[in-house]
Amino acid sequence: MVGGEDGAVGERVLDVTRPAPQAMDYLVPAVLSAVAVTLAMVATWQGAGLTDDSVNYLSTGVNVAESRGWVMLADQPVTIFPPGFPAIAAAGEASGIGAEMMLRLVSAVSFGAIVVLGHRLLRLVVSHRGVVIGSTTLLAVSPALLGVAKMAWSEALFIVVSLVFLLVLGRVLERGTLRNRDVAVLVTLGAVAFLVRYIGVSLIGLGGIALLVAIRPLDRRVLGRITVFGVLSAVVPVACILRNHAADGSYLGKRIPSTDSLGDSSYRVLVTLGEWAYPASGFTARTLAVLGSGLAILLV
Repeated sequence: MVGGEDGAVGERVLDVTRPAPQAMDYLVPAVLSAVAVTLAMVATWQGAGLTDDSVNYLSTGVNVAESRGWVMLADQPVTIFPPGFPAIAAAGEASGIGAEMMLRLVSAVSFGAIVVLGHRLLRLVVSHRGVVIGSTTLLAVSPALLGVAKMAWSEALFIVVSLVFLLVLGRVLERGTLRNRDVAVLVTLGAVAFLVRYIGVSLIGLGGIALLVAIRPLDRRVLGRITVFGVLSAVVPVACILRNHAADGSYLGKRIPSTDSLGDSSYRVLVTLGEWAYPASGFTARTLAVLGSGLAILLV
């Protein structure tokens, strides 16, 4: 065990073999990121795609910018989603860029950032440079990611924050050291993720579990820092939940209960994953898709 200046504990040296960085490792993601941003901007040259959520993001942002409060189009308080994305729309409206243009730019830039961060994540887990470059290229021209980036949605930004969180967490686990600044960065990223999408709370749970399982030795100082991470990470979610309850009596917004069971949702997830690899229709194709995705999950 080695302690650093900022109280690092549990440090160990891992034997991780990776190819030394070359100019190509910086040039390729930069070029492919520019391609992704360009594709998103071209796809939205008449404006970002809009859905009900998009309209509420935009209307809330305009209302905030014009000092009418955190309310949506029909003057309902914003509780169905967190305030992070509407705040970005409000910043765009207040700065003169415009709420819709701001969300369009954020989604496009997020697509480019996904490519860069995805390349970084691939380099951490794949040693073959050709595989990394090929996979990064697929990210840059991914129809699924472009379909998200061309919409005025919070998903693209959330993916960026999630990837950064995973990269930071991965570096901590690889190093085997939990430092004060690691805790601060992970808490901040978890809070940002939650403010963009409520599901961001899952990153906090993932981080806590990963730290408990992987950091060794799990002595009193390590447990203390993990506890601090958990407590501080709960501040923003709890504050949002209390604010929502005061606004309309709900905790995460009033929602229409789903008619689907957990089994229905799980089946659709398996089919979707399987159809990515076997895009065909029919009962046999669906069966193969379910079996294949189930096997892939087990292998992972």
